[in-house]
Amino acid sequence: MTPLCFLSLLLAFATGAYATCNTLCFESNTYTVDVPENATVGSSLLTVMVTNTSGSAPEYKLLHFDTIFSINSSGVITLLQPLDFEDTRSYHMSVQASVNMYVTTASVDLTVLDVNDNRPYCSPDLLYVAVSEETDMVDPVLQFPCHDADDEANGVFPNYEVESLALLDVSVSVTDGKLYLGSRLDCEASDRHNFSITVTDNGTPQMSTSVSVVLLVEPVNEFGPVFVEDVFEFSVNELTELGMPVGNVTTTDKDCEDYITYSIPFNDHFYIDSLSGVLYLTKSLDYEMVSSYEVEVTAFDHPNDTNTQLSSNATIRISVLDSNDNPPVFTKPLYTMQVAENIAIDEHIIDVECTDADTNASIVYSESYDFFDVDEDTGSISLSMELNYEEVQLHRFTVTCSDAGSPGFSSVAVVLVQVQDVNEYHPSLYNTEFEAQVPEDVGIGSNLTKIIAHDQDLDGVLRYQFVLESECPIDTLDIDSLTGDIYLINNLDYEKDQNLHCEVNVTDGERSRMTDLIIHVLDINDVPPTCANSVLTRSLSEDAPVNTRVTNFSCIDGDSKDLEYSLSSDTFYVDSCGDLFCMFLGSALDYETRDAYALRIEVTDGRYNTSVTVHVLVSPVNEFPPVFMASSYECNVSEAAALGIKICQILASDQDEGEDGKFQYRIVDDDEENIPFSIDTSSGDIIVTGRLDYEAHTHYNFSVSSCDFGVNLTSLCSNATIYVWVINENDNHPTCASNIFAQVKENSSYGKVITTLECVDDDLGMYGQTGHEILNVTGFSEGGNSISMLPESFFLLNTSYGVVAVNEDIDYETYQLFEVYTKCKDGGIPSLSCVSKITLEVVPENEYQPTFSKEAYSVTVPESLALGSTLSSDLVAFDEDEGSDGRIEYSLVGSADYTVSISSSSGQVTLTRQLNCSEETQYSYTVLAQDGGNPSRSSMVSLGINITDCSLGRLVAERETYFANVTEESITESPIVTLSCLSERYPETNLSQKVRYSLANSSTTAAENSLFSVAPDSGDVAIVEQLDYEVATFHSQPFHCFYTDAPEMFEMITLYVSVLPLNEYTPTFDDDEDEHSISISEMAPVGSSVTRIHAQDLDSGKDGEIHYTIETTSTESDGLPFAIDLDSGKLYVIDHLDREEKSSFSFNVIAQDCSEHGGSSDVKSATLPVLVNILDSNDNPPRCTKRFDYVTITLSQASPGDVLLALNCSDLDEGANSQLNYAITNNATKFGVNATSGVVTLKESLAAEDAGMFYSITVEVSDGGTPSPLYSSVYVAVNVESSPSSVNDGAVTSPPSNTSAVENEGIMNSVSMTVQDISIELWIEGAEDNCLNAIARSVTQHCALMPEACSLKTGCSEFYSTSNSRKRSDFYQEFMAGDVVLNPGYPKETVIEGLTSLELKFFVALPQGVQKAQERVTDYVIPEEALKSFVAQDSTVIEAVTRDSVAPPITQSVCGNWKNAAVAAFVVTATILLALAVVAVMALVCRNKGRGRSRKVVPISQAGGPAVNMDSRRSCEVPYITPHPAQHLGSERSPSDGCSDILTTDNEFASMENNGRESMSNKDILRDLESIRSQGEGSCLRDYDSDSGDYIQNWPFAPPNSFGPYVRPGNVKVNTWTTRFLS
Repeated sequence: MTPLCFLSLLLAFATGAYATCNTLCFESNTYTVDVPENATVGSSLLTVMVTNTSGSAPEYKLLHFDTIFSINSSGVITLLQPLDFEDTRSYHMSVQASVNMYVTTASVDLTVLDVNDNRPYCSPDLLYVAVSEETDMVDPVLQFPCHDADDEANGVFPNYEVESLALLDVSVSVTDGKLYLGSRLDCEASDRHNFSITVTDNGTPQMSTSVSVVLLVEPVNEFGPVFVEDVFEFSVNELTELGMPVGNVTTTDKDCEDYITYSIPFNDHFYIDSLSGVLYLTKSLDYEMVSSYEVEVTAFDHPNDTNTQLSSNATIRISVLDSNDNPPVFTKPLYTMQVAENIAIDEHIIDVECTDADTNASIVYSESYDFFDVDEDTGSISLSMELNYEEVQLHRFTVTCSDAGSPGFSSVAVVLVQVQDVNEYHPSLYNTEFEAQVPEDVGIGSNLTKIIAHDQDLDGVLRYQFVLESECPIDTLDIDSLTGDIYLINNLDYEKDQNLHCEVNVTDGERSRMTDLIIHVLDINDVPPTCANSVLTRSLSEDAPVNTRVTNFSCIDGDSKDLEYSLSSDTFYVDSCGDLFCMFLGSALDYETRDAYALRIEVTDGRYNTSVTVHVLVSPVNEFPPVFMASSYECNVSEAAALGIKICQILASDQDEGEDGKFQYRIVDDDEENIPFSIDTSSGDIIVTGRLDYEAHTHYNFSVSSCDFGVNLTSLCSNATIYVWVINENDNHPTCASNIFAQVKENSSYGKVITTLECVDDDLGMYGQTGHEILNVTGFSEGGNSISMLPESFFLLNTSYGVVAVNEDIDYETYQLFEVYTKCKDGGIPSLSCVSKITLEVVPENEYQPTFSKEAYSVTVPESLALGSTLSSDLVAFDEDEGSDGRIEYSLVGSADYTVSISSSSGQVTLTRQLNCSEETQYSYTVLAQDGGNPSRSSMVSLGINITDCSLGRLVAERETYFANVTEESITESPIVTLSCLSERYPETNLSQKVRYSLANSSTTAAENSLFSVAPDSGDVAIVEQLDYEVATFHSQPFHCFYTDAPEMFEMITLYVSVLPLNEYTPTFDDDEDEHSISISEMAPVGSSVTRIHAQDLDSGKDGEIHYTIETTSTESDGLPFAIDLDSGKLYVIDHLDREEKSSFSFNVIAQDCSEHGGSSDVKSATLPVLVNILDSNDNPPRCTKRFDYVTITLSQASPGDVLLALNCSDLDEGANSQLNYAITNNATKFGVNATSGVVTLKESLAAEDAGMFYSITVEVSDGGTPSPLYSSVYVAVNVESSPSSVNDGAVTSPPSNTSAVENEGIMNSVSMTVQDISIELWIEGAEDNCLNAIARSVTQHCALMPEACSLKTGCSEFYSTSNSRKRSDFYQEFMAGDVVLNPGYPKETVIEGLTSLELKFFVALPQGVQKAQERVTDYVIPEEALKSFVAQDSTVIEAVTRDSVAPPITQSVCGNWKNAAVAAFVVTATILLALAVVAVMALVCRNKGRGRSRKVVPISQAGGPAVNMDSRRSCEVPYITPHPAQHLGSERSPSDGCSDILTTDNEFASMENNGRESMSNKDILRDLESIRSQGEGSCLRDYDSDSGDYIQNWPFAPPNSFGPYVRPGNVKVNTWTTRFLS
C-alpha cells in the first residue's frame, strides 16, 4: 500500500469513513511520459487510473495546463495544441480524481522530445564581402551568421557546401562557418565573384538553407595608363566653330576600376576634357597664319591610394586644313542674245564666264533648260533643240557655275535669248476652192462669205486681192484686203448670172497662194403648194392602237420645195411615211367620250399655205371589266375559328350590260392549295376551310379575281387583294425546369446574381410573355436539423427575366442551405403556369484580412549600419480569423534589390547589404501580409528607409571648360554662362548652400580679372568692362569652385570668350535720293539694262557688302517686268512692256548689308522708292465702234454738204500716235469725209438715176504714229431713196446713236458663248486650235424675215407685205476664224498652279447685209453638243441658226412726224385745240422714245402661244413677242422664239473691239437682276445706259420658274453657254 493511500485510510478511519478511503487511490503517485514535439493534436498521451471499491465512477481533472492538455472520464490525457520543443521542453502538472466528497491527486511529468523541424537560418541570406586582391589565403574573409532553433543534436552545422564551385575562377572553402580563399584574387581578371553556400544541420532528416555570397575584389594600382599611340595626328578645318571637338586621345590601363584624366599645358587655341580626352577648339584658326600645332598631353590614373598614382605622356599634332571660302562670281549677272529661229542645232549662241578668288579653283558650268546646252568647262552655250518663234519668242533660263570645294559654292546668272521671226511658211488656205450660196435679193453691202487663210508665221500679215486677169465681176463683188471678207457692191440677178467666179491671191508679202471663189446665186420661191383632195373622211375603231395610220396626203409644190405639214390636235399628228406624209393616231380613242373628229392639216412650202380637212368617225367596242369596290379587303378571324365559318364578303360591279355585265369570283393565288380559305363564286363570301394557327401564320394575303363572261370579246377581269388577320388565343402552357441547384457565397453583396430561371411559352404576343414570382423560401442550418420559413423578399426575383439575386445578408453560420419555390405564368386570362424548386448551397468565406498596426512604417538609419542589424521590430499584422485563415506570412512585394530581407513568420526586417548613399539615400518597399485562407486575403503597407550621415565626396566641375560669344561694346548684368560644380558621389544633390565660386588668383590672368565677375553663390559670370574686337578677339578666364568648409580643396574651371564685331553703319543711297525716277520706251527689249541704283556702307568686310532686292508694293502685286542684279544694282527688263496695259510701275529697292557676325537681326538696310514711266510707241492701230454702217438718204431732199454720219473711232496710243486721219480709198466720188473728225458728207449732187442705188464707201482710218502709221477700214452703205418713206421726213436717216438692237441691228452682230469645264491640259494640247477650225467651218442659217416663217402669228402680216422691199432672206453664210476672238480668262502660256479647268469665252463678229429691217433682232444659236465636241476633235462643223424677231415699223412713222404735226396744229383754228393736245401728248411720248431713254412695254404672254398687241399701231408702244413658257423649260428651244436670253450694252462690244482679250463686265446688266426674278412671266431685263443712268430698253425675260437654267445672279450663264447680243 502506498504512503498516500495509507494516509488516506488513516484520515478516513479518523472521520469514520474508512470504507470510502479504502476504495479511492491512484495507481501511481507520479506519472512520466516522453512526447515528440510533432505529436498530432488530439492524440492520446497517457492514461491514469484510481482504485475505487465504492462502485461509483471517479471524475478526473487537470489542475495545470488545461488549455494544452485534456483528460476524459476514463483518465486518458490527450493533446489539445501543438507542442514546440524550442518553446517549452517539459510540462509538470497535477491530475485530480474525486468520488462524491473525497479527492485524490497524482503528478504527471511530460518531457517534449526534440524533432528536427527547423531549417538553419542565416541572416542576412545575401552577403557582400570586399577583399583586396593582395589578401593572404590563411586568414578568413567571412564569418557566416547562421543558427538553428533545434537542440544541439539537430542544430549543429556539420556541412558547408559551396554550390557552382566549378564555374568559379577562384577557389574558396568554409571551415567552422568561416570563408577562406583557396587561390589568389586578381581584380583585372574579375572584380566580382558570385556563389552560394548550402548550410546543412545534423538532424534526421537533415534540413538545409542557402546563403548567396558576392565577393568584391578591391584593386591594387599595379599598372599605369598607356596611350594607344605615341603621336596623335588630327586635322581641323580653319572655319571650324569654337567649342567643336578636334579629336580624341585614348589610353588603356590594365588595372580594374581605375579611371584616367588628361591634361595639356595652357594653350589659347585648344583645351582637352580631363575625363573623355576630347580635344576642343577654343580660338579661331587661320590656315594662312598657322597651318599646324603640336601639344603635349599627360594621362593620370586615380587609384584609391593616391600615393600610388601613375602617369604617361604623348604628343598631339594638329594640321589646319584650308577651306573653300570664296564663291565663284559671274562677270555679268544677265546675258542677252538675239537669234533667228532657223539657227542650226549645236551652233554657238553666247559665252558666260565665272571667276573664283580661291587658288586652284576648278569651275563647272551647268544648266537644266532643254533648248540649250552649256559646256561645263568653258561656259559656251549652244543650241540643243530647234527654235520656233511661233511657239516661244523668249527663252529665259539660268546658268550655274560651281567650284569643286567642300563645301562647294555656286553662283547663278540669267540668260535671255530672244527668238527672231523668219518668214518660213506660205499662207495656208482652208479650202482650195471657196463656195457660197446667196439669194438673188440679198442687199448691197452684205458679207457673202470669207476667204479663210492662215499664216503659221506668228507675225505674218496676210493680204487678199482679186486677180484682175480672171473673169471676176469686180463691179459686183469686193474683197477686204485685210480680212478676206467678200462684200456685195451691186445687185444680183439669178436670171442673168447663176454663178460668179473669181480668183483670189493671198500673200504675206513674200509668199502667196491662189484659190477660187464661186458664188452660187439662188432663186426665190413663188409657187404655192396644191393638194389632190381638200376633204377626206375616215373611220376608226375606238380600240385602235396609238400610232395607227389614219390616212395619207397627196400634195405637191411647183417649185419642188419641201413641204411642211402641221396639225393642231392632242389626239392625232402628222409625220412622214415613206415618200408620203400621213396622219397617225396620237392617243387612245373613247367612243363614250367623243365619236367624231374634224381636223385641219396645214401645208406650207415656207411661203405659201394650203390645207386639207379630215373627218374621223369612231366606232364602239365592249370594253369594261368588272370593278371591285376596293382594291384590297381586310378580314379578322380567331385561330380557334371552326371550319365553314364566313369571315367577310367582297363585292364587284360591271358597267357593261347583258352577258358582258355578268361575272363570278374565284381565288387566283399561286399558293392556293396552302390557303385555308375559299370564296363563294356568286356572293363573294370568304369561308374558313382549314385549321388556323396564329403561331404558324399571323396573317394571309391572296388575290381574288372577278371575270365577266365576255360575249362580244374575250372575258375581262379585275383583281383585288384579300388580307386575313388571324387573332391570337392562349393555347400553350409555359415550360420551366422543376429542380435547379445553385451556390451562393457567404457575404455576397446585395443584388448579386445567383441564377437565372428559364421559362418558355410557345404562344406569341401577350400570351407568350411570361412572368416569375417567389412562392416561398426555407432556410436550413445545423446540418439540416433546424428549419426556418423566410419571407419571399429574402431573395430578389426579376419578374420579367427570371434573374434570382441576393436581397438579405448571407451568413454561413446562420443558414447553410436554402430552398426557394418559384412560379412562371403567361399573360393569358386566366393565366397558365409552371413551378420550379431552387436549392441554394451557401459557400463559406475567409472574412477577415490581415491588419497592420500602422498605416505606414518608416525608419531612419545611418549609412554605417552593420550587416544583419534589425531595421524595424514593430512591423506586425493581426488577423481575426482562426486556424489557417488567421496564419500570416510576410514578404516584400516588387523588390529587386537585396538591401533588406524580411522574416516570413515574424515580419522582422534585417539589413542584408551594406548601405551606400552614392547609390540611394532613400528606399521604399511594400510589405505584404497574406493569410492562409482559400482564397487568401492580404494587406499591404509601405516601409520607408531613410539613410543619414552620408559623405558628399569630392567636388567636381560639371564642365571643366565653358565657351561664350559676346558682341563687342556690350556690358550685361545677365550672365553669359553659369558655372556649376557637383558632388562626385551625389551629383543630384543641391549644393547651393555648401559651394562657392571665385576668380582664380593667378598671375597669368591678373590683367584680365577686371573684365569678368562671378556670383559666389550661383556661379553666374557677367561682363564688367566693354570688350573691344579691335583690341582682342578672344579672352580666357579661370575660376575656382570649393566647399565652404574646405576652400583649399578647389576645382578649376576655364571660360573662353570670343568677341563678335558689330555691324554699325546702315547703307545709304547715292545723293540721298527721295525717289529714283526714270522713263523708258514700251518697246525696250527684254534683257536690256535701263538704270543702275547704287548705295554705300561705311562698314568693312562682309558688314560693308551690299545686296540689292526689289520689294513690290500692294499695287504691283501681280508681278513686275523688272529684275535687279543682286550685287551691281543694275535694273533689267525681263518681260515685254505695254503702256496701254500699264503706263507706270512703282516699287522699292532694298539695299541690305551682309552682316556676317551679328545674325539676321543685325542686318541693316535702306529703302529707295523707284518710279518707272513707260513711254508710248505706236503699237495699236485705230479701232472703230462699228466696222460696217448704214445710212438712207432721200434724193429729193439731199444736198451737197449734208452730213450722213460721224464715224466713232479711237486709238489706244497717246499723243501723235493716237491722232487719227480719215480718207475715202475707193471710187465713191460723190461722198467725202472730214480728215480729222470722221464726219461723212454728201459731196456731189445726186441725179435722178441715183434713185434706188446703193453706194459702198470705204473709209481708211490712219494714226499719226512714227516711223510709219497704222491703218484700219470702215465700210459705209448708202441707200438712195427717191422720196421720203413713211417713217422718214428728213433727207438723211441713220440709226440713232443710242438705239438698241431692236431698233437697229446695223450691219454688225456679235455673239459670245461660254463653254465650261475644259481641262487646261486638253486646251493647251489642241482644243484651242480645234475651236478656231470648227468656227471657221461653221455656217449660219438665217430664218425667213416673213412673219409666218419666224412663228410670228396673226398680226405680223399687217406690218409686212409681199410688196415690201425687205424681202425674205433664206441663205447660208459662213463666218471665219478671223472673226473669232478667244478669251480663256488668262494668257495661254500661264498655267495657274492647282487649276484643273477653265471657262472659255469667245466672241464672233458677224458682218450682215445692210438691207435688213431696222426692227430685226438676230439671235445666233449654236447647239451645246457642237460646242463641246470641238474641244475633243478637229472635224466638227457647227451649224448655227439665227432667230429673227420683228417689231412693227409703224411706230417710227407715228413718232417721227411729231414736229410737223405740232406746227400744223398751231396754224389751224382753235376748233382743233383738242387734237393739238392729243398730238402734243404723243410728241412727248415719242421724244422719250427717240432719245432712247424710256418706253412703255406691253407684256403679251398668253397660254396659247405668241401674240402681238394690235393696239400698238395707235401709240408709241413697241410690241414684243413672249414665247410659251414651256419653250423656256426644255433643252431644245424654237429657233425663232423671238426672245433673247440676255442682252449687253454697247460698252461690251467696244471693249471687245479695243482689245480682244479683255473680259466683259456685266455689272450694268445685272444691276437689278434680283428684282426681275419676282416680276413673273413676261418680265423684262432692262438694258442700262451707264452714261446717262437711264434704262433704255425693256427686254422680255423668262418667268421665275425658268430663271435658274438661264441666268443666275452675278454669273451670266445659260446652262453651259450663253448667247449675248452686242450692238
